[in-house]
Amino acid sequence: SCRAHTLSQRDRVTAMETGQELITRLACQQSQYDALKKAVMGQTAHIQALDVEGLATDLTEIRSLMRKVRDLEADLRPLRQSWHSLGLDRDPAERREVDQLVEGIRETVEEIQTVKSENETILKSRTADLRKEMSSLQAQGKAAIAYQGPNPAERASQSSRFVDKVTG
Repeated sequence: SCRAHTLSQRDRVTAMETGQELITRLACQQSQYDALKKAVMGQTAHIQALDVEGLATDLTEIRSLMRKVRDLEADLRPLRQSWHSLGLDRDPAERREVDQLVEGIRETVEEIQTVKSENETILKSRTADLRKEMSSLQAQGKAAIAYQGPNPAERASQSSRFVDKVTG
């Protein structure tokens, strides 16, 4: 399980236990980053559709995942330090597994950053499109008012005055 539990400094963990614990926590961290990547990628559709409710839900999920990742990172720090200080006698297979997990996490973080950057660009573009649309609607509204007059009651009274003058 990905449940965080910290090791006290007094606990001297054997090299093998430290390695396995590090591998377990790194695998957990990778799964959290994968979930974060999925959430950030899901944001893209909501941004394109300007789905505010969907974006709000995404942001809540992303914040929650970021807290979990941050907590795991803090939990991993003492293990990484003991791993590096005791690293000379590590089992090569264990060392490879740790290196692969760390590289996988690094790649996932880069992918998340890329998607977040693309989402930001899309959001800016969609916001600009929305501004243009609103500006166009305002211009259409002004044209309609200029053509029809400011409000329906006033137009009705003006047209009735016109009729009164003709018939009167």
